[in-house]
Amino acid sequence: PTSCCTHFTSDKMADDPFACFDDDSDSHDEVSAEIENVKRDPSCGILAFHAGTERALLNFVTSQVSKSEASSVDASFVLESVDEFCMQRHWMMHVGPKKAPILSSFLKQMCTDKAKNEHIAIVELGTYTGYSSIMISKEMREMGVDFTIYTVEVVEGNAQVAQALVKLAGVEDCVKILLLDPETETLSAKLKEAMGEDATIDFLFVDHDKSLYLPDLKQIEKAGYLKRGSYVAADNVVFAGIDDYREYIGNLVKNGIVESRLEESWLEYCEPDFVTDKSKNDLMRDGIELSVYLKDP
Repeated sequence: PTSCCTHFTSDKMADDPFACFDDDSDSHDEVSAEIENVKRDPSCGILAFHAGTERALLNFVTSQVSKSEASSVDASFVLESVDEFCMQRHWMMHVGPKKAPILSSFLKQMCTDKAKNEHIAIVELGTYTGYSSIMISKEMREMGVDFTIYTVEVVEGNAQVAQALVKLAGVEDCVKILLLDPETETLSAKLKEAMGEDATIDFLFVDHDKSLYLPDLKQIEKAGYLKRGSYVAADNVVFAGIDDYREYIGNLVKNGIVESRLEESWLEYCEPDFVTDKSKNDLMRDGIELSVYLKDP
Protein backbone atom coordinates (compact mmCIF):
# COMPACT_ATOMS: atom_id res chain seq x y z
CA PRO A 1 0.00 0.00 0.00
CA THR A 2 1.03 3.57 -0.46
CA SER A 3 2.31 5.68 2.38
CA CYS A 4 -0.51 7.18 4.40
CA CYS A 5 1.42 10.12 5.87
CA THR A 6 2.98 12.25 3.18
CA HIS A 7 5.36 14.18 5.44
CA PHE A 8 7.62 11.11 5.80
CA THR A 9 10.15 10.42 3.06
CA SER A 10 10.13 7.19 1.10
CA ASP A 11 13.58 6.35 2.54
CA LYS A 12 12.25 6.49 6.08
CA MET A 13 9.27 4.38 5.11
CA ALA A 14 11.62 1.80 3.61
CA ASP A 15 13.60 1.64 6.86
CA ASP A 16 10.56 1.58 9.12
CA PRO A 17 7.20 0.29 7.82
CA PHE A 18 5.50 2.01 10.78
CA ALA A 19 7.13 5.39 10.19
CA CYS A 20 3.87 7.04 9.21
CA PHE A 21 2.52 6.17 12.67
CA ASP A 22 5.57 7.30 14.65
CA ASP A 23 5.00 9.24 17.84
CA ASP A 24 7.71 11.91 18.04
CA SER A 25 5.98 14.26 20.51
CA ASP A 26 7.24 14.78 24.02
CA SER A 27 4.03 14.16 25.88
CA HIS A 28 0.41 13.11 25.59
CA ASP A 29 -0.68 16.69 26.18
CA GLU A 30 1.63 18.02 23.49
CA VAL A 31 0.27 15.51 21.01
CA SER A 32 -3.29 16.56 21.82
CA ALA A 33 -2.43 20.24 21.38
CA GLU A 34 -0.47 19.63 18.18
CA ILE A 35 -3.14 17.59 16.41
CA GLU A 36 -5.86 20.20 16.75
CA ASN A 37 -4.61 21.74 13.51
CA VAL A 38 -3.73 18.49 11.75
CA LYS A 39 -6.10 16.62 9.44
CA ARG A 40 -5.87 12.87 9.03
CA ASP A 41 -4.36 12.03 5.68
CA PRO A 42 -7.18 10.92 3.32
CA SER A 43 -5.24 7.79 2.39
CA CYS A 44 -5.57 6.76 6.04
CA GLY A 45 -9.27 7.59 6.15
CA ILE A 46 -12.47 5.59 6.22
CA LEU A 47 -12.14 1.98 5.00
CA ALA A 48 -8.39 2.40 4.45
CA PHE A 49 -6.53 -0.73 5.46
CA HIS A 50 -2.72 -0.86 5.64
CA ALA A 51 -0.61 -3.74 6.82
CA GLY A 52 0.84 -3.07 10.27
CA THR A 53 -1.82 -0.60 11.43
CA GLU A 54 -2.85 -2.71 14.42
CA ARG A 55 0.75 -3.12 15.59
CA ALA A 56 1.35 0.58 15.06
CA LEU A 57 -1.65 1.34 17.25
CA LEU A 58 -0.18 -0.78 20.02
CA ASN A 59 3.16 1.02 19.66
CA PHE A 60 1.41 4.38 19.89
CA VAL A 61 -0.63 3.49 22.98
CA THR A 62 2.41 1.91 24.66
CA SER A 63 4.34 5.10 24.00
CA GLN A 64 1.59 7.22 25.54
CA VAL A 65 1.50 4.97 28.58
CA SER A 66 5.28 5.14 29.05
CA LYS A 67 5.15 8.95 29.15
CA SER A 68 2.36 9.13 31.70
CA GLU A 69 2.12 8.72 35.43
CA ALA A 70 1.27 5.13 36.30
CA SER A 71 -1.69 6.28 38.39
CA SER A 72 -3.28 7.94 35.35
CA VAL A 73 -3.13 4.86 33.11
CA ASP A 74 -6.42 2.97 33.15
CA ALA A 75 -9.09 1.78 30.73
CA SER A 76 -10.19 5.35 29.97
CA PHE A 77 -6.63 6.40 29.17
CA VAL A 78 -6.15 3.48 26.78
CA LEU A 79 -9.48 4.14 25.03
CA GLU A 80 -8.68 7.84 24.65
CA SER A 81 -5.25 6.99 23.22
CA VAL A 82 -6.82 4.61 20.70
CA ASP A 83 -9.37 7.29 19.75
CA GLU A 84 -6.57 9.81 19.23
CA PHE A 85 -4.68 7.44 16.96
CA CYS A 86 -7.78 6.67 14.91
CA MET A 87 -8.89 10.29 14.55
CA GLN A 88 -5.50 11.76 13.74
CA ARG A 89 -3.36 9.02 12.27
CA HIS A 90 -5.33 6.11 10.82
CA TRP A 91 -9.00 5.12 10.73
CA MET A 92 -9.77 1.78 12.37
CA MET A 93 -12.93 -0.25 12.84
CA HIS A 94 -13.57 0.10 16.58
CA VAL A 95 -16.99 1.00 17.95
CA GLY A 96 -15.50 4.40 18.82
CA PRO A 97 -16.54 7.20 21.21
CA LYS A 98 -19.70 8.26 19.34
CA LYS A 99 -21.41 4.87 19.59
CA ALA A 100 -19.93 3.82 22.93
CA PRO A 101 -22.67 5.67 24.90
CA ILE A 102 -25.32 3.66 23.02
CA LEU A 103 -23.62 0.43 24.04
CA SER A 104 -23.14 1.71 27.59
CA SER A 105 -26.83 2.56 27.98
CA PHE A 106 -27.86 -0.88 26.69
CA LEU A 107 -25.45 -2.55 29.12
CA LYS A 108 -26.98 -0.60 32.00
CA GLN A 109 -30.46 -1.66 30.88
CA MET A 110 -29.32 -5.28 30.86
CA CYS A 111 -27.75 -5.04 34.33
CA THR A 112 -30.91 -3.44 35.72
CA ASP A 113 -32.93 -6.41 34.49
CA LYS A 114 -30.61 -8.99 36.04
CA ALA A 115 -30.75 -10.23 39.61
CA LYS A 116 -28.42 -8.48 42.03
CA ASN A 117 -25.03 -10.21 42.37
CA GLU A 118 -25.73 -12.39 39.31
CA HIS A 119 -22.62 -13.18 37.27
CA ILE A 120 -22.95 -11.71 33.77
CA ALA A 121 -21.59 -13.60 30.76
CA ILE A 122 -20.76 -11.31 27.83
CA VAL A 123 -19.75 -12.57 24.40
CA GLU A 124 -18.20 -10.38 21.73
CA LEU A 125 -17.82 -11.52 18.14
CA GLY A 126 -14.87 -9.66 16.64
CA THR A 127 -12.22 -8.76 19.22
CA TYR A 128 -10.07 -6.89 16.70
CA THR A 129 -7.68 -4.93 18.95
CA GLY A 130 -9.77 -5.11 22.10
CA TYR A 131 -11.37 -1.65 22.15
CA SER A 132 -14.92 -2.84 22.84
CA SER A 133 -13.80 -5.37 25.44
CA ILE A 134 -11.96 -2.62 27.29
CA MET A 135 -14.88 -0.22 26.97
CA ILE A 136 -17.42 -2.82 28.18
CA SER A 137 -15.14 -3.84 31.06
CA LYS A 138 -14.85 -0.23 32.12
CA GLU A 139 -18.63 0.25 32.13
CA MET A 140 -19.32 -3.00 33.97
CA ARG A 141 -16.72 -2.28 36.64
CA GLU A 142 -18.17 1.17 37.20
CA MET A 143 -21.54 -0.48 37.81
CA GLY A 144 -19.94 -2.88 40.29
CA VAL A 145 -21.12 -5.96 38.38
CA ASP A 146 -19.50 -9.40 38.43
CA PHE A 147 -18.85 -10.37 34.81
CA THR A 148 -16.68 -12.15 32.27
CA ILE A 149 -16.19 -11.17 28.63
CA TYR A 150 -15.53 -13.95 26.13
CA THR A 151 -14.33 -12.24 22.98
CA VAL A 152 -13.78 -14.18 19.76
CA GLU A 153 -11.15 -13.32 17.15
CA VAL A 154 -10.00 -15.20 14.04
CA VAL A 155 -6.76 -13.27 13.31
CA GLU A 156 -3.93 -14.24 15.63
CA GLY A 157 -2.06 -10.94 15.19
CA ASN A 158 -5.15 -8.97 16.20
CA ALA A 159 -5.63 -11.18 19.24
CA GLN A 160 -2.04 -10.52 20.31
CA VAL A 161 -2.50 -6.75 20.03
CA ALA A 162 -5.80 -6.99 21.90
CA GLN A 163 -4.21 -8.99 24.71
CA ALA A 164 -1.54 -6.32 25.13
CA LEU A 165 -4.02 -3.42 25.12
CA VAL A 166 -6.35 -5.23 27.52
CA LYS A 167 -3.40 -5.68 29.90
CA LEU A 168 -2.41 -2.01 29.59
CA ALA A 169 -6.00 -1.08 30.45
CA GLY A 170 -5.86 -3.30 33.53
CA VAL A 171 -8.86 -5.46 32.64
CA GLU A 172 -7.12 -8.70 31.75
CA ASP A 173 -8.69 -10.49 34.71
CA CYS A 174 -12.19 -10.24 33.21
CA VAL A 175 -11.50 -10.54 29.45
CA LYS A 176 -10.90 -13.95 27.88
CA ILE A 177 -9.75 -13.77 24.26
CA LEU A 178 -10.76 -16.84 22.27
CA LEU A 179 -8.77 -17.44 19.08
CA LEU A 180 -11.01 -19.27 16.63
CA ASP A 181 -9.78 -21.19 13.60
CA PRO A 182 -12.85 -21.13 11.31
CA GLU A 183 -11.31 -23.87 9.15
CA THR A 184 -11.29 -26.39 11.98
CA GLU A 185 -13.65 -25.04 14.67
CA THR A 186 -17.19 -23.79 14.92
CA LEU A 187 -18.18 -20.75 16.91
CA SER A 188 -20.61 -22.71 19.08
CA ALA A 189 -17.96 -25.33 19.88
CA LYS A 190 -15.48 -22.62 20.85
CA LEU A 191 -18.00 -21.01 23.18
CA LYS A 192 -18.89 -24.39 24.68
CA GLU A 193 -15.20 -25.03 25.38
CA ALA A 194 -14.84 -21.67 27.14
CA MET A 195 -18.22 -21.26 28.83
CA GLY A 196 -19.59 -24.75 29.28
CA GLU A 197 -22.50 -26.50 27.60
CA ASP A 198 -25.30 -25.10 29.76
CA ALA A 199 -24.15 -21.48 29.83
CA THR A 200 -26.31 -18.52 28.87
CA ILE A 201 -25.08 -15.44 27.05
CA ASP A 202 -26.48 -12.46 28.92
CA PHE A 203 -25.09 -9.89 26.49
CA LEU A 204 -23.91 -10.51 22.92
CA PHE A 205 -22.05 -7.84 20.96
CA VAL A 206 -21.82 -8.59 17.24
CA ASP A 207 -19.12 -6.65 15.41
CA HIS A 208 -17.15 -9.03 13.20
CA ASP A 209 -17.35 -10.13 9.55
CA LYS A 210 -20.55 -8.47 8.34
CA SER A 211 -21.53 -11.49 6.21
CA LEU A 212 -21.50 -13.65 9.34
CA TYR A 213 -23.85 -11.62 11.54
CA LEU A 214 -26.92 -13.67 10.69
CA PRO A 215 -25.31 -17.13 10.31
CA ASP A 216 -23.47 -16.76 13.62
CA LEU A 217 -26.53 -15.44 15.44
CA LYS A 218 -28.51 -18.45 14.22
CA GLN A 219 -25.70 -20.80 15.22
CA ILE A 220 -25.62 -19.34 18.75
CA GLU A 221 -29.41 -19.55 18.98
CA LYS A 222 -29.38 -23.19 17.88
CA ALA A 223 -26.70 -24.00 20.46
CA GLY A 224 -29.02 -22.69 23.17
CA TYR A 225 -26.83 -19.84 24.39
CA LEU A 226 -29.46 -17.15 23.81
CA LYS A 227 -32.47 -17.37 26.08
CA ARG A 228 -35.25 -15.22 27.43
CA GLY A 229 -33.56 -12.12 28.86
CA SER A 230 -30.50 -12.22 26.58
CA TYR A 231 -29.42 -8.90 25.09
CA VAL A 232 -27.89 -8.56 21.61
CA ALA A 233 -26.23 -5.46 20.11
CA ALA A 234 -25.15 -5.50 16.44
CA ASP A 235 -22.91 -2.68 15.21
CA ASN A 236 -22.62 -1.19 11.71
CA VAL A 237 -25.99 -2.51 10.52
CA VAL A 238 -26.76 0.74 8.68
CA PHE A 239 -23.38 1.64 7.19
CA ALA A 240 -22.65 -1.93 6.10
CA GLY A 241 -26.23 -2.53 4.96
CA ILE A 242 -26.66 -5.77 6.90
CA ASP A 243 -30.22 -6.20 5.70
CA ASP A 244 -30.52 -9.97 6.14
CA TYR A 245 -29.72 -9.64 9.85
CA ARG A 246 -32.19 -6.79 10.33
CA GLU A 247 -34.90 -8.64 8.39
CA TYR A 248 -34.40 -11.72 10.57
CA ILE A 249 -34.62 -9.62 13.74
CA GLY A 250 -37.73 -7.97 12.32
CA ASN A 251 -39.36 -11.38 11.91
CA LEU A 252 -38.46 -12.28 15.49
CA VAL A 253 -40.15 -9.05 16.57
CA LYS A 254 -43.31 -9.97 14.62
CA ASN A 255 -43.35 -13.37 16.31
CA GLY A 256 -42.98 -11.85 19.76
CA ILE A 257 -39.60 -13.48 20.37
CA VAL A 258 -37.60 -10.26 20.70
CA GLU A 259 -38.13 -6.57 21.08
CA SER A 260 -35.69 -4.51 19.08
CA ARG A 261 -34.82 -0.96 18.11
CA LEU A 262 -32.26 0.77 15.93
CA GLU A 263 -30.11 3.45 17.56
CA GLU A 264 -28.82 5.63 14.75
CA SER A 265 -25.39 7.22 14.88
CA TRP A 266 -22.37 7.80 12.65
CA LEU A 267 -19.59 5.55 11.45
CA GLU A 268 -16.69 5.47 13.86
CA TYR A 269 -13.95 8.08 13.42
CA CYS A 270 -15.55 9.61 10.33
CA GLU A 271 -15.22 13.26 11.41
CA PRO A 272 -11.92 13.99 9.61
CA ASP A 273 -13.47 12.89 6.33
CA PHE A 274 -16.31 15.36 6.86
CA VAL A 275 -13.72 18.13 6.81
CA THR A 276 -12.25 17.08 3.48
CA ASP A 277 -15.48 16.07 1.71
CA LYS A 278 -18.84 17.14 3.16
CA SER A 279 -20.67 15.29 0.38
CA LYS A 280 -19.81 12.06 2.21
CA ASN A 281 -21.90 12.93 5.25
CA ASP A 282 -24.97 10.90 4.33
CA LEU A 283 -22.75 7.93 3.48
CA MET A 284 -21.37 7.93 7.03
CA ARG A 285 -24.68 7.21 8.75
CA ASP A 286 -24.62 4.11 10.91
CA GLY A 287 -26.47 2.48 13.75
CA ILE A 288 -26.59 -0.32 16.31
CA GLU A 289 -29.48 -2.79 16.38
CA LEU A 290 -30.42 -3.43 20.01
CA SER A 291 -32.48 -6.55 20.69
CA VAL A 292 -33.78 -8.24 23.83
CA TYR A 293 -35.11 -11.80 23.81
CA LEU A 294 -38.59 -12.00 25.33
CA LYS A 295 -38.74 -15.77 24.80
CA ASP A 296 -36.27 -18.55 24.20
CA PRO A 297 -35.68 -18.65 20.41
